[in-house]
Amino acid sequence: MDSCLGLSRKRVRVTDRDFEETLTRWCDEVKTDHNNDSYVSDSEYILSDHNSDTDQEESEYLEEDEQCDENLETEDKNKYFYGKGKKGESKFRWSKTPLVSSYVRTPKHNIIRQLPYYVMLCSKCSNQKLSKMRDLYKDPTKSDLRDLDMIELNAFLGLLIYIAAFKSNDENITSLFSTDGTGRDIFRCVMNRNRFAILLQCFRFDDSETRQQRKENDPLAPISAIFEKFVANCQAAYTIGHLACVDEMLISFRGRSKFKMYIPQKPCKYVLKLMALTDSRNNYFYNGYLYCGKKTDGNTLTETEKKLLIPTQAELRLSIPIQGSNRNITDDNWFSSIELVNVLKTKNLTYIGTLKKNKSEIPPEFQPNKTRQIGSSLYGFPENVTLLSHVPKKQKAVLLVSSMHSSAAQDPDVDKPEMIHFYNTTKSGVDSLDQKCALYSTGRRTQRWPMAIFFRILDICAANAYILFKSIKIERKDTRLEFMKNLGKQLITEELERRQSNSRVRQEIKVAIRNILGRKEEQPIESVGKLAIRKYCSICPKKLKRKTYTLCSRCRRPVCLQCSSPMFNMHLNIFF
Repeated sequence: MDSCLGLSRKRVRVTDRDFEETLTRWCDEVKTDHNNDSYVSDSEYILSDHNSDTDQEESEYLEEDEQCDENLETEDKNKYFYGKGKKGESKFRWSKTPLVSSYVRTPKHNIIRQLPYYVMLCSKCSNQKLSKMRDLYKDPTKSDLRDLDMIELNAFLGLLIYIAAFKSNDENITSLFSTDGTGRDIFRCVMNRNRFAILLQCFRFDDSETRQQRKENDPLAPISAIFEKFVANCQAAYTIGHLACVDEMLISFRGRSKFKMYIPQKPCKYVLKLMALTDSRNNYFYNGYLYCGKKTDGNTLTETEKKLLIPTQAELRLSIPIQGSNRNITDDNWFSSIELVNVLKTKNLTYIGTLKKNKSEIPPEFQPNKTRQIGSSLYGFPENVTLLSHVPKKQKAVLLVSSMHSSAAQDPDVDKPEMIHFYNTTKSGVDSLDQKCALYSTGRRTQRWPMAIFFRILDICAANAYILFKSIKIERKDTRLEFMKNLGKQLITEELERRQSNSRVRQEIKVAIRNILGRKEEQPIESVGKLAIRKYCSICPKKLKRKTYTLCSRCRRPVCLQCSSPMFNMHLNIFF
């Protein structure tokens, strides 16, 4: 058989000159051998017991292969597991030891490359403004005008959290970054004063090139994308309880804005209004929208719903995420109406709230008058709705409407009707959140209304994060101040580590960074060896022009005697 296949002949390569002639000669020989064998019958092939030389060689090869496989399996028995395998296929092999180094924290194929939405949007839009600002400077290559990346963005937000924790939102930036002992070192460790001021000025949340086009349909175009993503994240991270509260939050702002409101009864007379729905128990912000002018409360509602009263439209818009859940909503008298109670009933929601005295549905007997006694109560029971008129003081009456209560029950603990006691315990959801935001506020004076709203978003994020932290870490008793400090530190840590390895950062800053990160002190630097020619000290500031003959024993760089002394070495953390 080998003679037919030409296996016994010499090998020929395609590049040889006589390749074609040799191949033609071999084909002729194969044809000749085939014609000579054609006279042999098929039965003779089948019944023949003769083993040719080729058959013997093939059997020897098979035996050798089997022996090699057995030897390989014996050698790898301690390293691999082998599956049964299918007939005619090699066995599947499993390694007993990991093929990837155990020092790798996260495999490459599991590293998420996509950045968070707010990071990409804020970085891109802020860098557009920074690019325009660089054109206004004589030296556009200044480091304070560089583009903003994710690490520095988180550090910037961390500093704003620290400002809220220290209650320094009204303090001048120069005072925060002061080096005379009155400032805070943590601010100078993260970035310099000029860089922080430039980021405050250039921080943007939308694409300025398409802003005018988007403003035609969306008056809140400069901030709407970030705000909508913020609300979506609040709803995805937590599910509120069975009691909700709706009210308004006022953001102080005295700059220019067409939907700025003037409310003389409030401490901050010029405000932006944020409508919010929160959990009545822990004040978690769950849904909200920004008021942007008349006839905008009904946005996202159907045409039929837009024909309802404006407070009813606002209530329906805020309650969309919880409709059909049989929850209860508590409101003040600006929202309350019989119309609202009936509409929410169709959405499988109950309602309780105070009622204005000018509503046409209120009977004259429920109005305040001189004949009613203090502490007396009147109840009215239309279908599935309860109306209460309670007299707390002489010639005063409190009106409440509820679709949750259906009886004239009295609370013995407070000696008041149950409806009033329930309303008092659930009415302060939004007001308490507003109080938390005012206690630790990141809001700074600004003439840009999107920035004022962003500061309030950051305050609400910090309040919501603390609620989530307390709901998970029940055993820990961290105060809100401690939590905000830890939150700020986590945001700035990566930037501190990057600045620690930056050779252009001053030594006093590096010492403070090491103290913030809790790094151990390095061993003193031993100065040994001498140079033939004096060179500048690699540690001293360049402006001192301090030359030396001494070399460091570790990094082999020139170090002056003052920098190599043990008194200064304990504060150095360079090159290691």
